[in-house]
Amino acid sequence: MPRAKSSAKPPRPKSIVLNPPPPGAEEKRAAFAHRLFLGDTQVKAGEAAGYAPNSAKNLARSEEVRRHLAEARSEVKSLTTIERLDVLGLFLEAVTMARRLEDPAQMIAGAREIGRMMGYYEADKVSLEIGPDLARMAQRFREMTDAELLRIASGAAAVIDGECETLQ
Repeated sequence: MPRAKSSAKPPRPKSIVLNPPPPGAEEKRAAFAHRLFLGDTQVKAGEAAGYAPNSAKNLARSEEVRRHLAEARSEVKSLTTIERLDVLGLFLEAVTMARRLEDPAQMIAGAREIGRMMGYYEADKVSLEIGPDLARMAQRFREMTDAELLRIASGAAAVIDGECETLQ
């Protein structure tokens, strides 16, 4: 008996045309982003927008939610007139007040914030330039025996010639 041909088609990939988002999905994502912007946790923002708690993490990563958050931050930034210098002035005033109150802990906290803001805690950037003799030196190391290399590493060997220049 011949077998009947299957007429089942393979499943189609998800399509926004064939499977549009449910009504109000855009508004729900916007509400979720708004609650995140206001400071809610992802779970609380998801629940407030009508999502299941376990979907909040994935929703927060979505491009649409990120776009909503970026727009909100941009709007707030354009509405505020406070500048970096204004914040620095506020920190300096707080340190002055702490000094008058003889509160060293608050003085240190204010100084720390000023230092962070001014970039004093950033690592120093060091530039290392190696001259054209590098290939020759590397070849000398390759030609050395393990015993010779161990003597150099232990500090028992003579100093290797080289130059060091400190740039300001």
